[in-house]
Amino acid sequence: MSARQWVILLVLQVVELVSVAGSVAVLAGMHAWQGMFGNDAGIGWIFSSYLLVSAVGAAVFGRLGDMYGRRRITLLVLALSAAGSVIGMITEDLWVIVASRTVQGAAGVILSLILGIMREHLPADKIPFGVSVTITLAAASSALVLIVAGSLTDQFGAWSIFGFHLVLSAVAFVAALLLLPPDGARAPAGRIDWIGGLLFSLGIAGLLVFITLFGEGRALGAMALAVVPSSLLILVAWYLHERRCANPLIDVRMFSSPGVLAANLGYFAISVSIMQALLVLAPLLQQSPETGVGFGLSATMMGAVKTPTLVVGMIGSMVAAAIIARSGTRYAIVIGCMVGSLACLVPLTFSGSLPLVIVGFSLMNFGVSACAAAFSTTMVAITPESRTSEAVGMMAVFRASGQAIGAQAINSMLALSSVRGNDGHFYPSPGSYDMALLGMAVVAAFALLPALKLQGAIAKRKPSPDAVREAEVAAIS
Repeated sequence: MSARQWVILLVLQVVELVSVAGSVAVLAGMHAWQGMFGNDAGIGWIFSSYLLVSAVGAAVFGRLGDMYGRRRITLLVLALSAAGSVIGMITEDLWVIVASRTVQGAAGVILSLILGIMREHLPADKIPFGVSVTITLAAASSALVLIVAGSLTDQFGAWSIFGFHLVLSAVAFVAALLLLPPDGARAPAGRIDWIGGLLFSLGIAGLLVFITLFGEGRALGAMALAVVPSSLLILVAWYLHERRCANPLIDVRMFSSPGVLAANLGYFAISVSIMQALLVLAPLLQQSPETGVGFGLSATMMGAVKTPTLVVGMIGSMVAAAIIARSGTRYAIVIGCMVGSLACLVPLTFSGSLPLVIVGFSLMNFGVSACAAAFSTTMVAITPESRTSEAVGMMAVFRASGQAIGAQAINSMLALSSVRGNDGHFYPSPGSYDMALLGMAVVAAFALLPALKLQGAIAKRKPSPDAVREAEVAAIS
């Protein structure tokens, strides 16, 4: 690659860091917010609101990037991320903090935009390398982000997490503005399909809000009868509208092709299961051993101990890249799913040993990183360049939806059985942690099934131009 292409790849990693920080840094402050607001059900929305906006916005912002320029939309997203950080810094009201996280959620759509930028400006045979680098550095930076956020929380309070995110957003905005190439000339985009975007957003948001409330025990009776059918009807109306629309915001035909559908379903299963590892690891590390499980670590120490798990995740991404280069993405996915699923059994069996617990969660991260690199590479390879960000954005919808469902499932399993600590508060019992880990192992194993539908040779490191064109035609036919 040329020096300019290396600069583009580096800037895209800085931009992706904002998205990583948005999803990870907040976990370091959850314990502090529990101390400020008690066991308020709204605490969960500090995390869930970000995922909700990511799920709703990924495909929409991705498609707008395809239509009007990915650099331009990336700058808009970074500006929204910074604005949300400012709101979070200046308030101590729980629901204003949730509102700030909602605005910050725009950063969750970044991956769909930067992978589209890669496809525009990097050589075709280097795109799998670029995807692997992005996944690898995201894993590495999430370790550093958690350490920094934990240290800031311990020293200055949870509000400092928003200040940290503001600095990252500002740096990424300046780097993207000055160093990313201007958006090239594009064919006339035509009228924006606002109806399709609105129907999609309302349908997905309704389902995810219901899932979140249900996980908190608040979505019962009439609400359940109203929200779920209404959201499903809206999504049916969205699908029918997009099928008829000459210039759909989200091309549903493309997502019904076997390869695209298989990649999305596999990524969804991973998102529901082993991608939730941190939601189990964080409380497990901080919970006092007197409750029968846990290690009593501080927020800072939790970040430090988690570092090895993310280093192994980096290795998983690099191994996946090597497998993709030789044999294609299907084999990388199978290995990632198998390692991740079996890894859940290690902390389940050896919950009293901190080193073995770290080994187990490290291998889970290996599986997550390998699958993320392989699924993303597949999607970039089999979809048209003009709709790359839309396709990756829809994959982000599956990921964020899976994370929202998985987060509520994990929280529900951890809440099924509790033990009282010396401080009078209730914490998950050893059996609750075992149930959560076993559920993750089973669902991760199911991710193998859609992966077997993928062609073994999809998205090799050096695909021929004819193979790429044939894959693109197959993806939209």
